[in-house]
Amino acid sequence: MADQPVPEDQKVDKDVKPKVVITFGPDEAAYSRGFVLDFGSHNVGYVSFHLGAEGLNMNTPARLRLTLGEVINVDWVPTDVAIPRRHAFRPLRVQTFDTSPKCKMKFGGIVTRSESAVPPDHPVEPCPVPETNDDGAKLLRRINAATRDHDTGRELWQTVLSSTKAALAYIGEEGIFSRGAWSGWKFLDWAKELDRDAGMYGLVILGIAGLDGT
Repeated sequence: MADQPVPEDQKVDKDVKPKVVITFGPDEAAYSRGFVLDFGSHNVGYVSFHLGAEGLNMNTPARLRLTLGEVINVDWVPTDVAIPRRHAFRPLRVQTFDTSPKCKMKFGGIVTRSESAVPPDHPVEPCPVPETNDDGAKLLRRINAATRDHDTGRELWQTVLSSTKAALAYIGEEGIFSRGAWSGWKFLDWAKELDRDAGMYGLVILGIAGLDGT
């Protein structure tokens, strides 16, 4: 069953022709060589082409695979072929899986009738980022910076400072982080073989640099 077309007052219609043709060797499952067409950009639309034949006569249907979700049978050529379903694609691979041994298939006039409800140059309306706690600390930092929310920074300053001081308690006299200095729960990664001391040391340095504003 064919897809429902885009309403006339919404669609953007244009014919898009392939920019590049790439041929490849015979496939064991295919009847002959195939080719790939590159339309140069992403398309949403309907593919059509003219299928002809070269040889004595065509006494069996041609079975073609179009790698965008279609396998079709063409009973007689020459004829114009139009795929009724709308597809979204850029490359199109064509393979002849079966046909009469007395003739070869000839493809011409391959074109995509691009039909989309949104034109490619349609401006996207700005979507404001929601101010929510569910998306993580990095997003909140960006929101606070963009909105110049200094009040939240002042409110959380003592919490940030206390957290950094707690991390510094694990730094020994030699300036090395040691998880065994305190019995509090510390998490860096699930991998048991990972050297957590080195990773935690890096986080402490990152935290201090953040406090310093560098």
